[in-house]
Amino acid sequence: MRCRGFTLIELLVVIAIIAILAAILFPVFAKARAKARQTSCLSNLKQLANAMLQYAQDSDEGFPTHATQCSYGVTQSLQWFEQLQPYIKNTAVFQCPSAVQMDEWMGNCYGGQFGRPNYIVHYGYNVQIQEAPFRNWGDNGVWSMASHQRPAEVGLLADCFTTRWVSSPDPQSGISVMVAFANWTAGGAQDAFTCGCWPQITNLDLAIQKYTRHNGGSNIAFADGHAKWFPAAKTILACPGYSWQGTIRVSCDGMKQ
Repeated sequence: MRCRGFTLIELLVVIAIIAILAAILFPVFAKARAKARQTSCLSNLKQLANAMLQYAQDSDEGFPTHATQCSYGVTQSLQWFEQLQPYIKNTAVFQCPSAVQMDEWMGNCYGGQFGRPNYIVHYGYNVQIQEAPFRNWGDNGVWSMASHQRPAEVGLLADCFTTRWVSSPDPQSGISVMVAFANWTAGGAQDAFTCGCWPQITNLDLAIQKYTRHNGGSNIAFADGHAKWFPAAKTILACPGYSWQGTIRVSCDGMKQ
């Protein structure tokens, strides 16, 4: 008895069905991978925030502070991520799986200096807190946990394109550009920004499309230890510049989501 094989039409139909299914499923798989990386990053920030709180408990309730080579010419002050090492004992937790930069300034204002290891760090620490004792702005005691009446609104650490999260927002939208567009590379393409000390947004949709790390947004950890994701357009800084009126928060009214 002669066996009947597939006809060419039948094979083409099967191939077409497989192609259609692949076109449907591949974006779903990509979104699932992106969501998994977002969750992994969120876990990193929670661990870092908890390490900050442990550090504070051992340091008279003071968060890590340091004077940087960027602002003060100080060469031996330990960076915040170096100060957290006894509580973390892991350098991988400083790295976001969705970060496109491989160096991120190597975790220093001027990488490779001072004879200390260069960490790869993809998160920024609120410069208003970490440099408070060395600056003359608002309340210089904000490095202390006790100074924050609403710690759940105090932005501590976040996805960021530098390790120093300068809190000044985009002047038009109020968006924290350093956090919202953490995959922008300093000195890189200017197709969605104009660049001064930090970029100012010229094309919000393009910036969201090209430079956000996690599904159009970023992860942020707060001074009470919790962390959550915010869409880029909602990382609003209601307090311009360094005018914090005695209370350091990511926003005067709390983050808007």
